[in-house]
Amino acid sequence: MFAGKTTHLKIYPVKSFDGYTVDTIIVEPEGPQGDRRWMVVDPSGKFLTQRAEPRMCLVKASYFNNFLVLEVPDSAETKQAFPHLAALKDFCRRICLPKIPQISRIMKARVWDDTIQGQQVCDENVSFWLTQLFEKSLHLIKLDPSAPRLRVSSAQPDAFSVSLADGLPYLIINETSVHHLNSSLNESVPWEAYRPNIVVDLGQAFLEDKATDFHFSSGVSFGPHYTCVRCSMINIRPKSATKRKDVLKSLTAFRKAQELGIDGFGRRAFAKSNGVITLGDKISFEIIS
Repeated sequence: MFAGKTTHLKIYPVKSFDGYTVDTIIVEPEGPQGDRRWMVVDPSGKFLTQRAEPRMCLVKASYFNNFLVLEVPDSAETKQAFPHLAALKDFCRRICLPKIPQISRIMKARVWDDTIQGQQVCDENVSFWLTQLFEKSLHLIKLDPSAPRLRVSSAQPDAFSVSLADGLPYLIINETSVHHLNSSLNESVPWEAYRPNIVVDLGQAFLEDKATDFHFSSGVSFGPHYTCVRCSMINIRPKSATKRKDVLKSLTAFRKAQELGIDGFGRRAFAKSNGVITLGDKISFEIIS
């Protein structure tokens, strides 16, 4: 039996926006409670992510009491990324809306190959705020809780419910693997660039690739899980939204040299039960022989 511990927990309320770290996450089948339940779309329902708009990583989304808070921090990085905001004297860097918003209409939207039912937020200020920020017509929608997003996967042939995440409901990374990969790069990549919900320290790099189900001391288990295949998003610096070219290329070469299989990083996983995970929770697992 191998062991590790939980070192970071993070929730991303809005798909592709930055999220916020927490001490505890509530584990639900479709993902951490409140995680990736909202999404930015154009008028046709096409979703927007950092792949097309890297500056999304500079917008912080968080929950405060019963509100969703969207904020563009006042920093040198955001001023450089959004120079047009200087001329918008009425632009407010922070906007709040109820976690259970008023809905203007139900609209169909696309998340990759899935068509989902979204609730368009009935607050013109939110749409105007997003449109001003990214200089294109945009809306904020929330995944309709009465119409869950159902998917199938090679890891789980039966239909399962998932948030607006790209793959499975949870993403787990090993902090030791982050440090090990950084040793091969000229510029380190922070763990936040991989956008995980759960960060663990397993004490050995890439041990997660060989692990069976993950068992947390809180009583929650995760499995089955598979390698999270990576795209160009990991080339985006999360603090500045600027792009580099070496991360994905180096990751591919590194995994090939280490005979680690497909080009990916971290584990996408299912939760086997509801529960709670807290910082410092112990984790145990077996190694696939």
